Amino acid sequence: MAGVYFKRPSWIVDFSSKVRHDPFGKLPFTAICKILHQLPAECLLDVLKASWTLHSLVHGRHSFWKNALEKNMPWFPEVPELMRIGALRREEHYKGIYLWAERNIWPRKGVPKILMNIANRRRIWTVSEVIADIYLGRFGQRIISWGDEEEEEEEEL
Repeated sequence: MAGVYFKRPSWIVDFSSKVRHDPFGKLPFTAICKILHQLPAECLLDVLKASWTLHSLVHGRHSFWKNALEKNMPWFPEVPELMRIGALRREEHYKGIYLWAERNIWPRKGVPKILMNIANRRRIWTVSEVIADIYLGRFGQRIISWGDEEEEEEEEL
């Protein structure tokens, strides 16, 4: 699977001479990573297409793509688990896995049955994040544990 889907191209194009001004070039790499990891997967890919500076910074950084898989695809917990146990031994495949999952794992006709459960999990996770944002925005981010309920009722009296 890895050799077929995640093969690197034999040619690499360098557009750095064509870039006139890219404000991302002035930011430290850690700040860039924090910004990029806040973006949803489809927006991350779009900003990497729009900025040659960002593209060239993260292109070969395997640790960036590993973190992107873990942070942007929480609906795909099999990948971090496979990383942890060593089944995904080659770090250079992380970017390919990320791009492949973003492009192919959607609930639609023609998705192989083995991937449909992950595609459905993605669909449910995406909707749940929207609902959680609305709920937490409306009711605050304080999570009440079972023991806190009695104390809170006493304070109101």
